[in-house]
Amino acid sequence: MRMRLGLFTLLLHLVSFTCWADSAPPLRVGVTLTQTSFGYLDPQGKVRGFNPELADLLCATLARTCEFKIFKFPDLIPALERGEIDFAPANFLITPERQKRVLFTQHYWRSTTSLIGAAQLWQDQDTANLLANAQLKVAVQSGSVQAKYLQQHSENQLVSEATLDAALASLIAAQVDLAMLPTLYAFDFLSSPAGQDFEIVSQPFTQAPLAGSAHIGVSPLQPDLHQQLNDALTQVLNDGRYESLVYRYFPFNIY
Repeated sequence: MRMRLGLFTLLLHLVSFTCWADSAPPLRVGVTLTQTSFGYLDPQGKVRGFNPELADLLCATLARTCEFKIFKFPDLIPALERGEIDFAPANFLITPERQKRVLFTQHYWRSTTSLIGAAQLWQDQDTANLLANAQLKVAVQSGSVQAKYLQQHSENQLVSEATLDAALASLIAAQVDLAMLPTLYAFDFLSSPAGQDFEIVSQPFTQAPLAGSAHIGVSPLQPDLHQQLNDALTQVLNDGRYESLVYRYFPFNIY
């Protein structure tokens, strides 16, 4: 009789947990669409790419579903602050200013920065000379660490674009001379048909703030979710799902 009662209690707990998981609201996930491996819309209009698919893995680990909301990069941190979204896997490099506004998970990949330009046009130029050239127009993503770095450490004419796609479009259209962006984005672009006439024209920038670990931003209104996402990310890293996802999009381990 006691065994039957114990089994009944266990089943009741399992049913209760299943009902809770089914009734838990979806997690609102902010993403950017770059038309690169990090985020894009497939032909069916579904959000795909490394960042949204990692979010799906994390949501599944937490027995939740993801509800994706598309943003321009500069709008993500304000949306997290206001609680419009719960988290954003958007390749955030941590800065003191950002830390005052939102929470960040442990890192989920490591980033450097590169300058890209027309192939064979900049071979005789070193990076210092490029940054000191006041005639050069350089496209960057508005609100990025790359934009801030060039504002402080170059003589270039900055052309701020809302997205990385727009920065690359300016480069393709010869409206700018160079574009500065995360190296993995550059690699993704250069591997595509649109990038075959371009190349990396500098050694990757490996110093902070242009390099470092990329993190998921979390709403400061969700401290419990912050810890849950860290735990879920650890689980995904350890059980092989992260590695499988990485090699679906990149030819090398980015962790």
